[in-house]
This record gives sequence, structure tokens and C-alpha cells, in this order.
Amino acid sequence: MTETASTPSALAPGPEMSTLERLTGVFFSPGKTFASIGRKPGWDWLVPVGIMLALIVTSVFLINPKLDTDQAVKQALQKIEQNPNIPSDQRAKIEERMRGNFETVKSPKALLFAVPFVLITLFFVPAVYHGVAAAMGGSTRYMTVVAGYIWAQLPQVLKGLLGFLIAIPRDRIDLKEAETIVKSSVGAFLDPQTTSAPLRACATQIDLFEIWGIVLGTIMLSRCTRLSKNAAAITVVSLWIVWTLLKVGGAALGAAFGG
Repeated sequence: MTETASTPSALAPGPEMSTLERLTGVFFSPGKTFASIGRKPGWDWLVPVGIMLALIVTSVFLINPKLDTDQAVKQALQKIEQNPNIPSDQRAKIEERMRGNFETVKSPKALLFAVPFVLITLFFVPAVYHGVAAAMGGSTRYMTVVAGYIWAQLPQVLKGLLGFLIAIPRDRIDLKEAETIVKSSVGAFLDPQTTSAPLRACATQIDLFEIWGIVLGTIMLSRCTRLSKNAAAITVVSLWIVWTLLKVGGAALGAAFGG
């Protein structure tokens, strides 16, 4: 038997909210806000999308050039030199490739990767949620879940804004510190020089904003579909675990190749 809500909150009567009310309501009254979004998703979800893209573009031009990629290359080369499985004639090519990749990150070309990645994520994750809800007999409309998911990303937007404000006064930012510049995760307090990359990637996921996002995602999914709170929580947490495993695996793979 599938577990769905007997009386979907998304269909319950109630006053609709303005864009400004939703912007503040996500933080202060998420249940009411996502119930409104579930009833009438509208198109004002484009506002948080615009804020996300504006933050990305601004960061690429003002923050990324401050990344200390030379130090990152130096540390990676030290690990490569200690690896007997990498032929000496390949090391120069590896260094050239690393420097090229880092220069791309520090240039406006980074937008060619960052913007599509964000947009794909904003529509792919709701598709997974919608598919799960459909499989459990609790689906509504896909675009309703899209709208709810995008509004639920506002805590991550807040974290990005805090990171931007912290980074702006700095002249240089260690590449390994970039992800944890906002000290909100366990990983932010681990030494990147002595902690293994997979462990640090896992610890970085234990983050106040991640937990906040999981809570909001659960509320959103239970209001924007017919899933119960328990089913919504299991769905959101499961997807978060998969994403964490992918990050840890990527970190382990990068470390194996001198990253």
C-alpha cells in the first residue's frame, strides 16, 4: 500500500500569496507558503531563478578570479610526483591540462558550465520527485513541483549570498576553501591538507543549510503533491543521500588522480 496524504494540503482552500510574501514566507511560514504554491504555482518562481543566475554571474566575474589555482596545481603536482604509476613524460601534460581547467574556472567561460548545470538541476530533481509521487499514486502537476522545488532553494541562495559577502573583501581565496567559505558545515572545520578528500566531501554535506533544505523540501513535497509527510521525507532524504554518495565518489576519484 502506498503512503499518501488523505487530504492533500495542496488542494486545501486558502488565500494566495504575492511574490514578496512567498520570498519571506519560505523562511518564516513554509507550510502556508508551499500550500499556496501547491494550489497556484504561477510563474513567480522565475524570481528566485533570476536571483540565482544573477548571483552566479556576479560571482564568476568578481569572486572566481580570486581563486588561488597556482597553489592548487602545486599541491596536485606534489601528489602526482609521489605516484609511481604516473610516467614522468605524462606529468607535464597533466599539469597543462589542470592549469587550463583552472583558467576556465577563473574566466567568464565558467558560465557555460555553471548556468546550464543549475538550470538542469532545477528541472531534473523535480522530475524525480514527480516520478516518485506518480509511482506512489500521489502526483499532481510536474510544473507545480518545479515551482515548489525552486522556492525551496532559497536557503541555498542565502548561503551563496553570505559566501559572496565573505569573499568580496579578500584578495585571494584558497581553492579548497571555496566550498566551505561559509562556516556552516562540519567539513568547514576540517583541515583540507590532512583530511582525505572523500571524508571532507561527506563532512561538507553535513551542513546547516543542507538540513534546512531537507526540511523545506519535505514540506514542499507534501504540499505540492499528494504524498504524506513521511513519504515526502523519505523521498527527499534518499535523493540527498544519493547526491552525497556521488560527491564522495567524485572526491575519491579526483584524489586518486592527484586532485
